[in-house]
Amino acid sequence: MGQSVIAKCECGYCSGNIFTGYGMIRRDTADYHPCLCRRCRQIISGNIKQLPVQCPQCGEKAIPYARNKGMFATSSLCQDKQHECPTCGKQTLTFDMGWYLWD
Repeated sequence: MGQSVIAKCECGYCSGNIFTGYGMIRRDTADYHPCLCRRCRQIISGNIKQLPVQCPQCGEKAIPYARNKGMFATSSLCQDKQHECPTCGKQTLTFDMGWYLWD
């Protein structure tokens, strides 16, 4: 089951919905997770089962945000408050649960 998260920073950055997780049909080949593209200065939803993750806009290698493995990986991402913001570069980015669930 997948869901969305929203990244926000005190500098004013807001990502909108970023899709995470995987669906039942592609669970062996796809697992989406927020990734940082430092060239575009944005967060993308990257398939971390096909590394390296590349930014769809510029082709640069995108860096997956740290995650715990297991069933509650998205929940742990939202609890950790030490993420790099793509706009200001500070470790003040947070993730909140988004509005979408998907399968």
